[in-house]
Amino acid sequence: MAQDVKEKKKKICKKCNTFKNIEEFYDSSLKTGIGITCNKCKGISGNNKNSKFSKSSRKTNTRSSIKSSEKIPQCPKCRKTMVKRYSPKNRNWFWGCSNFNGGKGCRGTRSL
Repeated sequence: MAQDVKEKKKKICKKCNTFKNIEEFYDSSLKTGIGITCNKCKGISGNNKNSKFSKSSRKTNTRSSIKSSEKIPQCPKCRKTMVKRYSPKNRNWFWGCSNFNGGKGCRGTRSL
Protein backbone atom coordinates (compact mmCIF):
# COMPACT_ATOMS: atom_id res chain seq x y z
CA MET A 1 0.00 0.00 0.00
CA ALA A 2 2.73 2.50 0.96
CA GLN A 3 4.63 1.72 -2.23
CA ASP A 4 1.50 2.44 -4.31
CA VAL A 5 1.16 5.83 -2.60
CA LYS A 6 4.84 6.64 -3.24
CA GLU A 7 4.47 5.67 -6.90
CA LYS A 8 1.30 7.82 -7.06
CA LYS A 9 -0.92 4.88 -8.01
CA LYS A 10 -3.10 5.31 -4.91
CA LYS A 11 -4.19 8.29 -2.87
CA ILE A 12 -6.14 8.90 0.32
CA CYS A 13 -9.47 10.70 0.08
CA LYS A 14 -9.65 13.65 2.50
CA LYS A 15 -13.39 13.18 2.99
CA CYS A 16 -13.93 9.42 3.42
CA ASN A 17 -10.35 8.76 4.61
CA THR A 18 -9.83 5.65 2.44
CA PHE A 19 -7.09 4.70 -0.01
CA LYS A 20 -8.30 4.61 -3.60
CA ASN A 21 -6.80 4.34 -7.10
CA ILE A 22 -5.58 7.66 -8.48
CA GLU A 23 -8.10 7.39 -11.36
CA GLU A 24 -10.91 7.95 -8.83
CA PHE A 25 -9.58 11.48 -8.17
CA TYR A 26 -9.50 12.66 -11.82
CA ASP A 27 -11.63 15.77 -12.33
CA SER A 28 -11.37 17.72 -15.59
CA SER A 29 -12.91 20.84 -14.01
CA LEU A 30 -9.83 21.30 -11.79
CA LYS A 31 -6.67 23.09 -12.90
CA THR A 32 -4.39 20.16 -11.96
CA GLY A 33 -6.89 17.53 -13.06
CA ILE A 34 -6.65 15.62 -9.77
CA GLY A 35 -8.73 16.45 -6.70
CA ILE A 36 -8.14 15.82 -2.98
CA THR A 37 -11.47 14.06 -2.52
CA CYS A 38 -12.58 11.07 -4.57
CA ASN A 39 -15.27 11.45 -7.23
CA LYS A 40 -17.64 9.23 -5.24
CA CYS A 41 -17.51 11.66 -2.28
CA LYS A 42 -17.96 14.61 -4.66
CA GLY A 43 -20.89 12.93 -6.38
CA ILE A 44 -19.24 13.22 -9.81
CA SER A 45 -20.27 10.72 -12.45
CA GLY A 46 -17.91 9.28 -15.06
CA ASN A 47 -18.71 12.13 -17.49
CA ASN A 48 -16.60 14.70 -15.63
CA LYS A 49 -13.54 12.48 -15.27
CA ASN A 50 -10.78 12.90 -17.82
CA SER A 51 -7.33 11.31 -17.97
CA LYS A 52 -5.86 14.18 -20.01
CA PHE A 53 -5.38 17.41 -18.11
CA SER A 54 -4.61 19.91 -20.85
CA LYS A 55 -6.55 23.16 -20.92
CA SER A 56 -7.90 22.42 -24.38
CA SER A 57 -9.45 19.12 -23.27
CA ARG A 58 -11.17 20.84 -20.32
CA LYS A 59 -12.62 23.50 -22.63
CA THR A 60 -13.81 20.84 -25.07
CA ASN A 61 -15.54 18.96 -22.26
CA THR A 62 -17.48 21.99 -21.03
CA ARG A 63 -18.44 23.20 -24.49
CA SER A 64 -19.55 19.77 -25.65
CA SER A 65 -21.99 19.65 -22.72
CA ILE A 66 -24.11 22.30 -24.48
CA LYS A 67 -27.14 20.67 -26.07
CA SER A 68 -27.79 21.46 -29.71
CA SER A 69 -31.30 22.68 -28.86
CA GLU A 70 -29.97 25.00 -26.14
CA LYS A 71 -29.81 28.69 -27.09
CA ILE A 72 -26.39 30.23 -26.42
CA PRO A 73 -26.88 33.66 -24.81
CA GLN A 74 -24.93 36.84 -25.45
CA CYS A 75 -22.77 38.44 -22.76
CA PRO A 76 -24.67 41.20 -20.92
CA LYS A 77 -21.52 43.36 -20.80
CA CYS A 78 -19.79 43.02 -24.20
CA ARG A 79 -22.46 41.20 -26.30
CA LYS A 80 -20.11 38.36 -27.34
CA THR A 81 -21.27 34.74 -27.21
CA MET A 82 -21.12 32.97 -23.88
CA VAL A 83 -19.56 29.61 -22.97
CA LYS A 84 -20.91 27.04 -20.52
CA ARG A 85 -18.46 26.80 -17.59
CA TYR A 86 -18.23 24.86 -14.32
CA SER A 87 -17.38 26.39 -10.95
CA PRO A 88 -15.72 23.80 -8.68
CA LYS A 89 -16.01 26.24 -5.76
CA ASN A 90 -19.80 26.53 -6.04
CA ARG A 91 -20.22 23.13 -7.77
CA ASN A 92 -22.53 24.44 -10.44
CA TRP A 93 -22.63 25.32 -14.13
CA PHE A 94 -22.99 28.88 -15.42
CA TRP A 95 -22.63 30.91 -18.60
CA GLY A 96 -19.34 32.85 -18.83
CA CYS A 97 -18.20 35.30 -21.47
CA SER A 98 -16.06 33.81 -24.26
CA ASN A 99 -13.89 36.95 -23.97
CA PHE A 100 -12.88 36.07 -20.36
CA ASN A 101 -9.25 35.34 -21.34
CA GLY A 102 -8.01 34.17 -17.92
CA GLY A 103 -9.61 37.08 -16.06
CA LYS A 104 -7.99 39.80 -18.21
CA GLY A 105 -11.00 40.31 -20.47
CA CYS A 106 -14.73 40.52 -19.89
CA ARG A 107 -16.08 38.98 -16.67
CA GLY A 108 -19.75 38.81 -17.72
CA THR A 109 -21.73 35.83 -16.38
CA ARG A 110 -25.27 34.47 -16.37
CA SER A 111 -26.85 31.61 -14.48
CA LEU A 112 -28.15 28.62 -16.44
